[in-house]
Amino acid sequence: MKVSIIIPVYNTSKYLEECINSIYSQTFKNLEVIAINDGSTDDSLNILNRLKEKYSELIIINKKNTGVSDTRNVGIKMSSGDFIMFVDSDDYIEKDMIEIMLEKAIETKADIVRCNANLFNISGTITHENLTSFSNKLFSTKDAIIYKRFFSDKDALNCYTPLLLINKKVIVNFDTSLAFLEDMDFYLKLFLNSSSIYFIDKNLYNYRYNSNSSSKNITNVEYNIESVIKIAQKLKERINNTTININ
Repeated sequence: MKVSIIIPVYNTSKYLEECINSIYSQTFKNLEVIAINDGSTDDSLNILNRLKEKYSELIIINKKNTGVSDTRNVGIKMSSGDFIMFVDSDDYIEKDMIEIMLEKAIETKADIVRCNANLFNISGTITHENLTSFSNKLFSTKDAIIYKRFFSDKDALNCYTPLLLINKKVIVNFDTSLAFLEDMDFYLKLFLNSSSIYFIDKNLYNYRYNSNSSSKNITNVEYNIESVIKIAQKLKERINNTTININ
């Protein structure tokens, strides 16, 4: 099996090397690492080119800025792995993350495997959610409890795409018309296009809470409100077009 790791890169020069080093330090080695520079204006592209000297197999794509959804879609199109993972370029992963998740995907035949994460900032490390009732269990992605868990709970990282290992056979594209909460729409489309998801209650991903990131930038309040309304409408339409009994 081969796993493709897709890394959208935008102005994260401060953390980029730590991110990519954590991927190439994995205990599982059959990786395809695709780093896509989304028009960064800092030193990110230079750092990627320097890392290419260290990791010759690193695939670098440089393009104009089009946003994280389009950037991830470019990575999906370029990928050749049996499974796909996304890693944000200001985060890093535990050295056995891919091995543990891939083993569970093969063992349980789950289309999707989801792990837990650490959320951290300058004040320390915080486990971001409680998966006790879901831990180490296989669920149908048509089970209403899954939708209630991810689309009604207030946890900020409920629908955080980098916590997933996805069989490429069920992968879907991101909606490029959404500039906000695009992961939530991706989760729903992915669940509707797959059969099963397995939960691992291990903190294998390290999420850096960055208050300056684009997802937390609320300077354009009107635009963000419009995005929230749009995603709510899309979720309602997608759910209403299914046979899943969800209120």
